[in-house]
Amino acid sequence: MPKGVLNILTGNSSAIGKVLCEHPAVRFVGFTGSTEVGKILYQQAAVGVKKLGLELGGNAPFVVFDDADIDAAVDGAMVSKYRNMGQTCVCANRIYAQDKIYDQFVEKLSKKVAAMKIGDGTEQGVTQGPLINMAAVDKVEKHIADAIKHGAKIVTAASAIRSAAPSSSRRCWPTSRLMRWCRRKKPSGPWRRCSASRTRPT
Repeated sequence: MPKGVLNILTGNSSAIGKVLCEHPAVRFVGFTGSTEVGKILYQQAAVGVKKLGLELGGNAPFVVFDDADIDAAVDGAMVSKYRNMGQTCVCANRIYAQDKIYDQFVEKLSKKVAAMKIGDGTEQGVTQGPLINMAAVDKVEKHIADAIKHGAKIVTAASAIRSAAPSSSRRCWPTSRLMRWCRRKKPSGPWRRCSASRTRPT
């Protein structure tokens, strides 16, 4: 790759984003993240009427109908939610399963979740690594506490690991959980909400 084709900037994301949005040498800004930050970028890019490409936060459902291949649905749910500790922008944020197959689906999914190993991703057999920082861990724990408060039942859960890494960054391993619950929030982390539906969700 020729020099200058790809440039990676690290540092204060707010300050860097402002420069990219307002500097006349930048012709286009692409961003994947929260709607809140997307609105800020729109305001900053308005200075030069700059083109933006935004993929902002949603509340994507994973839907399982009663005529589905349950094993395939479970495998799909695992990939859809637990890749990269549930931190990708395309991760499913909630699961709906029709009531006839709900218990069977949750049972099989919970076994898969329980089999995951949390820890250092460089170690053999580890399938779930750290979240990006402690704020992300705290957010996951807050969502789980709120879910329980509103009637959620934890189906399976691993123990959280909180430890300092040898480097300057901290490694943050929260719990991997499967819960019977659904609320309109976007969770970013290794936990999943399941809700039964009597009809096909629309």
